[in-house]
Amino acid sequence: MPFNYRKKQTTRKRSNLDLSVIKNALGDIDQGKSIRGVALEYGIDRNTLRNYLRDRSKLTKISEQGSQFKTSMIFTIEEEKALVEYLIACSKMNYGLTRQATMQLAYEYATMNSKKVPDCWTSNNCAGKDWFRGFMTRNPELSLRTPEATSLSRSTSFNRKTLLISSRTSKKLEKNTNLKHITSLTVMKQGVRLYKSVPK
Repeated sequence: MPFNYRKKQTTRKRSNLDLSVIKNALGDIDQGKSIRGVALEYGIDRNTLRNYLRDRSKLTKISEQGSQFKTSMIFTIEEEKALVEYLIACSKMNYGLTRQATMQLAYEYATMNSKKVPDCWTSNNCAGKDWFRGFMTRNPELSLRTPEATSLSRSTSFNRKTLLISSRTSKKLEKNTNLKHITSLTVMKQGVRLYKSVPK
């Protein structure tokens, strides 16, 4: 399956059906109106109306799941939002997760909530690549970038107060010496590495 599947222009879009509209349409058909006339009146496809006429138990599925429910979804929208919020919170605490760690977290989250997962998830103890690709496209606020390896002390101390102090000291250095080409930014960049290497 291609990564970005494009539907053909000739195919119809699925309509998000309302339960009350379908019940009203079925009531009109029961009163003796034609299926085609009711379909035109309510703007519902006549084959859809025929399906609901044959099997009225499908109406309970609409009330429970909605007409656009995807059966292959592992997490609900709320659970996926909670996972996104957790990943963003980890990133703000300078503990951004890699792709593999995110896939393992998704598998653990699914097993804790006793979700039905594919067999490849259980054999690998992590979510699949296809799920991760779909997860990233559904949540564009997340981005997977190779983080710059920064220590916690360096990232937390990078604030307005320390920048003012460093700019004052660099100005004092400029006055005392003839090194006018050195700016506070180049002084800040010349640091000692106090961190581990970034995982690949």
